[in-house]
Parts: sequence; structure tokens; C-alpha cells
Amino acid sequence: MHIIEAAENAVDTAHLWALHGHFLFPWTQIPIPGTGIAHDVTWTLDEASLWLMHFDGNAVLRVFGHNVESAEGRVRVTFYGPGSLVFRFRFTFPRRAEIAMYKAFLPISPLEQQVDYRWFSDRSLPRWFVWYVIANWASQLPQDIEIWQDTTFLRRPVLCRDDGPVHQMRREYGQFLSEEQTATDPVPQLRALNECRWK
Repeated sequence: MHIIEAAENAVDTAHLWALHGHFLFPWTQIPIPGTGIAHDVTWTLDEASLWLMHFDGNAVLRVFGHNVESAEGRVRVTFYGPGSLVFRFRFTFPRRAEIAMYKAFLPISPLEQQVDYRWFSDRSLPRWFVWYVIANWASQLPQDIEIWQDTTFLRRPVLCRDDGPVHQMRREYGQFLSEEQTATDPVPQLRALNECRWK
């Protein structure tokens, strides 16, 4: 995959329901019957720090079609990029307990990324609960990879309202390219971003 796939994945909020709307058995792709996750998300640029993007969301556990309000959580994902990407997840749960998770995408060769996870949590949260939250999020990566393997870059994709601000995110990336580069087809320049860290 190209590293920009991870960034574009963040603004594609519609895919959360379709692809990540189920609770899974930990570290597997097997959904837990009768359960789901209701997502409500927004994506914003950081006006003070132009290399940062934020993804804010609420996630509510649904069991047989009913929301379990006590299992509601908030997440803020901050993206540091674009030469490499570090995603900082802050999960906030009732009583303000938090889990911090870092997911780093490091280009190691053309179209190849090394992905590393690290996480930390409040001691007040049960270890099994922290383990499950991390396992469920980590299990989403293979779902995304399956999609990324069959995608094609389009300069002007046809988007619907729920596809998210893909064009805005690409303009954000474009500010890190020279004017000469942005005036041409971006694919070689985006590929160069992916290659710059391993040379």
C-alpha cells in the first residue's frame, strides 16, 4: 500500500459502518453475533499545526439492535505526517478513564509500510477490557488492507456526500509538495513521499 492510503482511510468516514461496524473476536476477523458499533465521527485540520489532522468520534456498543450507553466511548485520533504517519488514539470512557494507543506507519520500501502499535491505559481500567479494546482496533487493519490492495488512485474521484473530505485531505498533503510537482500528476510525487524515509 501507499502511505497516503492510511490518511485517506481516515477521512472516509462512511467505511466505518460498512467495514468496521462489528465487534470481532479478539485478534480475528470473526464477528461476534448480535453485536455492532455505532460510529459518529468528524474530521478536521489543525489550523495551528498544519501537519496535524484530527478524527473525533463517539462509538456505542449495540447488542441486538439496542445501544448500550454504559459502553459508550469517545476517541480522538491525531495524525502526524506526511512523510511517515503516527496515529495517536485517545479513548475516553465513563469516569474519564483513558487508553492511549499509538499506531505508526513507517515506509521501509516502495509501497511497503511497517506498522507498529503501542498502548498505555489508566490502572483503573480492567486489563481484560484494555486488551479487548486494543484487540478490536488492531483487528480492523487487515480489513482495511484487503480494500487497499484493490484500490486505484484517481486524481478526481467521483464522491458522494458520505465519502468524507478526500479532496480537502489531498490538498493538505499537497502543501508539502513543490508547486511544480502539484501542477502535474500527483502519483509520482506521492510515491516519492513514500520512498523518502527509506533511502
